[in-house]
Amino acid sequence: MSGDAIEPFVGGSGAVAGAPAHSAGNRLRTTTDEPIRFFLAGPTYVLQRVREAQLRPPVAHRSPEFRAAYDRVAVALQQIFRTSRPVVTATASATLLMEAAVASTVADRVLCLVNGAFAQRFHTIARSHGLEADQVAVPMGHAVDPDLLRQALRRSRYDAITVVHSETSTGVLNPLAELARVAHEESDALLIVDAVSSLGGAPVETDAWGLDIV
Repeated sequence: MSGDAIEPFVGGSGAVAGAPAHSAGNRLRTTTDEPIRFFLAGPTYVLQRVREAQLRPPVAHRSPEFRAAYDRVAVALQQIFRTSRPVVTATASATLLMEAAVASTVADRVLCLVNGAFAQRFHTIARSHGLEADQVAVPMGHAVDPDLLRQALRRSRYDAITVVHSETSTGVLNPLAELARVAHEESDALLIVDAVSSLGGAPVETDAWGLDIV
């Protein structure tokens, strides 16, 4: 992965926080001539040019070459995440970042919006850390009604709210913009979003909607 390495194809999950603006020299490729027949939520499809790059000798993770490649990926991901804040890349499944988000931001209480298996995972993670975790639960196959969130926030105060934008287990898309608006109107809780199967395929406006971690 030398200075003349191919442009990285980026994808996967990340946690977001404040960042440098992207430059014109880091425009993200939006098309490819390679036919893609891959319809899983994950792992991410890897283009042929990236697979070929993986045949090259590795570089040290503290080297200037690695830093340059990482910085290019981070800037490109800002465009996908629709944020001016930094995007942190982790070589792990999204569950690692779900747990990191909860463990790093919740002191005592978290409200989990649950409408499927991955939303339930947020609740399980919170409980495993000894946190007081409440649920706004709806049947699988249904989206979370923002009014249910409003009612819950008027009853109690929480450090954070977790929500899965596209519940991968059912394909239901939660009304994230409306849920975020209610969260900000009714509380000062941080909003933690799992966008594993929606980011890049459905609108996710991290900065405009006030999403704290995606």
